[in-house]
Amino acid sequence: MPTPVKISGLPAGTSVTDVDLFVGVQAGTTVKLTGLQVKTYAGGGTGDVVGPASATDNAVTRFDTTTGKLVQNSAVTISDAGAIVAPEAGSVIPFYFANQAAFPPAATSHGAVAHSHADGAMYFAHGGSWVRLLEDGGPLGTPSSGTLTNATGLPIASGVNGLGTNVATALGVNVGSAGAMVVYGGVLGTPSSGTLTNATGLPLSTGVTGNLPVSNLNGGTGATATTFWRGDGVWATPAGGGGSSTILESANSITQNYTITNGTNGLSVLPVTIASGVSVTVGSGQVWMTLG
Repeated sequence: MPTPVKISGLPAGTSVTDVDLFVGVQAGTTVKLTGLQVKTYAGGGTGDVVGPASATDNAVTRFDTTTGKLVQNSAVTISDAGAIVAPEAGSVIPFYFANQAAFPPAATSHGAVAHSHADGAMYFAHGGSWVRLLEDGGPLGTPSSGTLTNATGLPIASGVNGLGTNVATALGVNVGSAGAMVVYGGVLGTPSSGTLTNATGLPLSTGVTGNLPVSNLNGGTGATATTFWRGDGVWATPAGGGGSSTILESANSITQNYTITNGTNGLSVLPVTIASGVSVTVGSGQVWMTLG
């Protein structure tokens, strides 16, 4: 039985071939070592780490209790490419930063989310910029563009620009450029000027001032210095008019109710036909004389 050889005191990393064990051995002699005893020493702690018999590939190892001696398998995995998968819906992963200045560069964080405590808002990185996520009912901020189809509560004084100067004057707001605005159901006020091309419902008694040009009556057709606008919408020459003082003309038919003006008498040349249902009223002390 060969005698066991005990080797001790070797520096870490030393191989057996680095040790001069045999002195005076002739060249070419083969030496066989058997029965070598190897003693290992645990580094650091005094206990052993205990783990499961099997584990999920790429799973993150988690410790159980606070002793550091028991490890368990985990459903959280990190792929060889670095993709993290955490199937638990109740995961809590904070993305907290004091303010936007503390955010990492958006250009190298595409798709990441970050919370700015100073703004009380969440942001996501896209296209080289951090984009703010809008809260339902929260402040809109200053978007670069948008369509306010269903927006309400927009203040005219501070929330609208580009109003026409006439409308702006009526509303008492200041605008920087010309524009247009239509108000439905509101009060227009008293604008300094305006063009009511398609306006409707304007009352003549209170909404119009000044003299109406003659050319606006029936297009002005037949209007002259010797004619007048009759109630039936016809321009006619009054009796005794027409530029002649020798012939007094009298209509030979009366088709509308007629009342002789107070303080005057009437004269008609027969024949005169009075239409059915039409009457001529002669006041007290007045005379309607017919010739014929």
